[in-house]
Amino acid sequence: MKNLPDEYWTDFYHNLIKKPWVDLLIIFVILILGINIIFAFLYMIGGPCISNIKSGAFLQYFYFSIQTFTTVGFGQMAPINDYANIIASIEATMSNLIFALLTGLFFAKFSLPTSKVMFSNQILITRNNGTKTLLFRTANARANHIVDATVHVCALIHETNSEGVNMRKLHTLKLNRCFSPIFSLTWTIMHTIDSSSPLYTLKDKDYENLKIDFFATLAGTDSTLVQNIHSMKIYNSNDISFGGQFEDILTIFEDGRREIDFSKFHQIKS
Repeated sequence: MKNLPDEYWTDFYHNLIKKPWVDLLIIFVILILGINIIFAFLYMIGGPCISNIKSGAFLQYFYFSIQTFTTVGFGQMAPINDYANIIASIEATMSNLIFALLTGLFFAKFSLPTSKVMFSNQILITRNNGTKTLLFRTANARANHIVDATVHVCALIHETNSEGVNMRKLHTLKLNRCFSPIFSLTWTIMHTIDSSSPLYTLKDKDYENLKIDFFATLAGTDSTLVQNIHSMKIYNSNDISFGGQFEDILTIFEDGRREIDFSKFHQIKS
């Protein structure tokens, strides 16, 4: 994306929440180090303003800044004039505000309900019971249930209207089954390509020429968190495979136990 309005870039909370944990921790470390380096310089330019620190000993000022910022205060180093007390007061106040914001941010990120739904890498256009069918596979990678799971699939097709204007039209695909009361293992999502389907008149090469994208969303209630969760997958024309079937990954033992072999989850057999 480019040339976005300025207000899109001021949503710091949302931008931080959606960052991976590693990126967020790196930002946190850089922020803390940067602030303490700045305050260490402020202490140092104040001359001999901290007890038991030699003037110009930047590393000692940095250690004192860390102790002030974290409110540890071992007692060996302390402000000895008004300048140092003012700087230390500002740093302590700032640290309380920053740690409060970071605590809220980390808690919000920890408490976000997430799903562990897997989608097959490929979406197939193949035969199912003799009928041309579009299908892909999903699985719940957690050892629990997704209650009242609902799936929606849309096809985004590039079209040109009678005025010659290029448009992207979203078509909702009717699924053979779009609801599962309990989703705990695997689920193969199917759309029959019949005369009522927006894909009915398309040839295999049209999927590439028209740059068709498929959007799949799955939503439900996590049985452990008792919170709504959702997951999504976008398939483009390069992800379409014509013919074949997914490898069977479900084994049912004589005692009724069921086992899923996720190593074959994305594999397609001829």
